[in-house]
Parts: sequence; structure tokens; C-alpha cells
Amino acid sequence: MVGSSQSDTLTRQYRINETNLALRRQFMLLTQDDTRVLAGLARWADGIADGLAREFYDHQFHFGPTQAFFEAYASKNRMSLDALRQHLERAQAGYFRQIFQEAAAGGKFGPDYFEKRLKVGKLHNAIDLPLKWYIGSYALYLDLTRKYLARSFFHRPGLRARAERALFIVFLYDIQAVTDAFFYDYLQAVGLDLDAVKVERADHDLSEYYADLKAVVRDPLVETARTSRMLAGVSEQLRSATAQAGLPSSR
Repeated sequence: MVGSSQSDTLTRQYRINETNLALRRQFMLLTQDDTRVLAGLARWADGIADGLAREFYDHQFHFGPTQAFFEAYASKNRMSLDALRQHLERAQAGYFRQIFQEAAAGGKFGPDYFEKRLKVGKLHNAIDLPLKWYIGSYALYLDLTRKYLARSFFHRPGLRARAERALFIVFLYDIQAVTDAFFYDYLQAVGLDLDAVKVERADHDLSEYYADLKAVVRDPLVETARTSRMLAGVSEQLRSATAQAGLPSSR
């Protein structure tokens, strides 16, 4: 099996487009009011992003399993742990700002935005980060955003509630992208050609075709197992025939 070209966009490989992304946003009830709230907080987000990212990684670098992962990653890539953390904090602050910048630019949250999130998922699968730590980190993300919103808008509980709701939905939207990319990149890593699965409708992406994906993976494995059992049976028959003939075994 041959994977899709690395030069392709991930949205194309996974058959993700504006039509089916609009259905995701509609299902999640991401509204124009949500994007207006986020757009109005773009300057606020820009100002607090660095501090939020620093606190985010305070936890990651003091929690045993994630600390061990980062230490191993830094050692493997011959970089200092401090340099790795600085890189991660810049990337995380940039991600937080992108949410609000997307809202301020019209709030489409379409294929271009989703492509960025898919690349994050593909990257984290490539570096073998356990998905449980990536998704689990959003619990802290929510706590930190609540804290920073309360600090800045203590006397505006209505605004805080609307902002928290909008961010929660966007976080879930982003988690969808990351988990999609984790899953599909894993399938490609074990040899699955995603193009072997045909998606006939514009409002569908690969996630509607899990049964077909399973079949593309399962059928060659079943055939390999069948062949292996057949060869084992033939080998046993040959050994039996050799023993009955009084000939030395090749084992």
C-alpha cells in the first residue's frame, strides 16, 4: 500500500472541505455570536497568551510522565530542555492567539484554519506523544482561560460566560482535528493508502467511512494470516511425510 503524497494538504487527504466543516460547526453550535465575542477579545488574548503558555508548561514540565517525554525528546534531538520549552511556549502562545485572530478575520474556521490543527495532530503522532496527554492538557487550558478571563473581566460575568462557551467549542473543534490526524497518520504509518477509500459526497469526510478503512486494513491481514496458516500446514505435512519415509528432517 502506498500513502498519499506528503505535499498534499491534510484536508485533501482526509476529504475535509468547507461543506463538511460547516456541518461540524453547525452540530457543535458554534455561532456568529461566539465568533464576535472571540473577535472582540483578540487584543486581550494577544496580551495574555505568553503568560498563559508559561503556566501551561509549568504543569507539563512538572508532571512526571510528560516531563519524562519532553526530556527524552530533547535528548533524542540534541537540544536542551530549556530550548525545547521555549519553543513549545512560543508555539502554544501562537496557537492561542490564532483562535482569536481567526475570529477577528471573519470567523470562518474553515479548511485553512483546520489544516493548521491537523498538522499539529500529525506532528504529535510523528513524535509519539501519547494522545491521552495531549487531550488531557485541555482541562488545564480551560482552567487557565477561566482564570485569565476572571482576572481581566471580574465585573463582567456575562462576557466571561460567553467567552468561555465560545472557547470551549473551538477547543473541541480543534481536538477533532488533532484526533483525526492522529488516527489517519497512524493508519498511513502502518501502510494504509487513504486514497483507497472513496468518498462520494462533499458533506462527508473519511470519518464517515470507518467501516471501509477497517476493511482496507483488515482484508490484507486476514489474507496474510490465511496464507501463514496454509504454509504452516504444508510444512507440517512435509515433516510428517519425511518422518514416515525414514528420511532426515530439514529442521
